[in-house]
Amino acid sequence: MNKYILDREDTVLLIIDIQDRLVKPMKYAEKVIEKTKILISAAEELNMPIIYTEQYPKGLGNTFPEFEEVLKNGERF
Repeated sequence: MNKYILDREDTVLLIIDIQDRLVKPMKYAEKVIEKTKILISAAEELNMPIIYTEQYPKGLGNTFPEFEEVLKNGERF
């Protein structure tokens, strides 16, 4: 593997803890959401796997609602 080229087979998009109650107090929440949507779209276009994590969903809420539809094919951990 060339160190400057990503192979689809060796690449994954990992989205970590972008949950409702964690996003709301973020200073740059709108930018985080916007840029994450771009990354998700690119991963889908390239047919890359998407993995997302949720830390304590009972207390912090689920993944940010705007991502729920987009991440329906991703794997949740």
